[in-house]
Amino acid sequence: MPFQRNIERIQKETTIIQTFDQNEKNFNYEDLWESDSEDEAVTESQPRQEDQDKRKEKIMNDKTSEVKETKNEKEGFLSFLHTCCALGLSIRQISLLSKELKRLEMQSKLDFLSKNNFSEQNISKIINCFGTFYKEQITNELSDYKYSLMIDNSTISRTKICAIKARYIKNEVNSINLIPQASLENKIIGLKYLEDNSTAKTLLEAIQEKVFNLGIEVKDNFTSIAYDNAKTLKGDKNGLIALLKQEFPSKFIFGLGDPCHLLNLAIKHTVKEMPDDISDFIETLHHHFISPQRTAALYKKQRELGLKQLGLCRYVSTRWLSMGRSVKRMLEI
Repeated sequence: MPFQRNIERIQKETTIIQTFDQNEKNFNYEDLWESDSEDEAVTESQPRQEDQDKRKEKIMNDKTSEVKETKNEKEGFLSFLHTCCALGLSIRQISLLSKELKRLEMQSKLDFLSKNNFSEQNISKIINCFGTFYKEQITNELSDYKYSLMIDNSTISRTKICAIKARYIKNEVNSINLIPQASLENKIIGLKYLEDNSTAKTLLEAIQEKVFNLGIEVKDNFTSIAYDNAKTLKGDKNGLIALLKQEFPSKFIFGLGDPCHLLNLAIKHTVKEMPDDISDFIETLHHHFISPQRTAALYKKQRELGLKQLGLCRYVSTRWLSMGRSVKRMLEI
């Protein structure tokens, strides 16, 4: 009996194995893979579609933000130009200011715009610091180089002001090729308000205060002075040049009367020798064309005749070379 049961068990197992083999031969595994891939495609298509929607939404948001940024940039640029024009800045000044802001922006140094209130008091303090810095810089340069001075007086708003300028040759080494290079420097040293007089002694005190008091080295490097030909400046006994020579008894101080001023004075006296009819004609002609309507009529006639549109150059007796430009333009017209 046990043997018979074993025989039956073996036969059943053999039948099962044969059935499995037959089913395996008839089974199409490609259908299984395709169905699996379809299931995966169905399950993956949903997140992929969601990703595409998110990307489209992001692109639209980016485009919208770009449009907003472009609009804001244009509004900011126009507002900047409007402010500069309202302040009376020239086109060149606006261009230089814009380039400086652009340079600071490239260096990421514009954070100060949002962190400062730009009060007039703070700005004044900073500018005063600049003045101290430039004063030290000029002092160092005048201590290193020989220099000459130029001095002149002018009346502004009924107040007489003396301006003092230094001129010197500055030698520097080029940082790239290490070759010494010389440059001619012109620096305003200071302005002195003259109260009730402008005598030679007053002008000497102004030079001492603004220049010589900067240091003993600065005073020692002084060599010469240029001036117009006023008596208080060029006088051999009581003029400024005479007082400077007394201040430096052991040095040769060279005084130069402004040659341009001398030439202007010579021409001015020469013009006085011209017949009165000529000078009267020039003044009358300029007085005639003060009227905008008469000037417009002149331009209209020039256009009708196919001529170059030219107006008169204003003649101002106190301006050098004004007479020459005025006569030249009259001949061109």
